[in-house]
Amino acid sequence: MGNLYKLRIVTLIPIALLLGGCPIKDRLNFKSDPTEEIQSEVKLKETLEVSISCNRETIQKYLDEGWEIVDSSTSEVACSWKTKKANDDCDITLDKGCRITVPDILGEEILYILEREQ
Repeated sequence: MGNLYKLRIVTLIPIALLLGGCPIKDRLNFKSDPTEEIQSEVKLKETLEVSISCNRETIQKYLDEGWEIVDSSTSEVACSWKTKKANDDCDITLDKGCRITVPDILGEEILYILEREQ
C-alpha cells in the first residue's frame, strides 16, 4: 500500500502543476500572446559632409531633400591662380624656372555637416 500511495503522489504532482500552471501565469500577468508584441521604431540617421568653394554651388538641393545643417565651418581658399615672375630680373618667356604660381582670387570654402533621419 505504501508503494501505491507514493506512485499516486509522484504522478499527481506533475499533473497538478501542469493544470494549475496556466491560471497562475495569468494571475502574474505574463503576456505570451504573439499579437501583443512590443513594436519599436528604429530611426536611422545619415550624415553627409558637403564642401562648397568660391560660391560655385548651394546646398539648397540638399535642404529640399530633407537634410538639416548640423554644423558649418568657413576657411579661406584660392578660387583661381595666376603665373607671376619670381623676381623683377627674370624673363618668363626665356626662363621657365622664374615662373611661380600665386593665388589670383581668394574666396571662402564652407564645409557643411548635414544630417537626416530615414
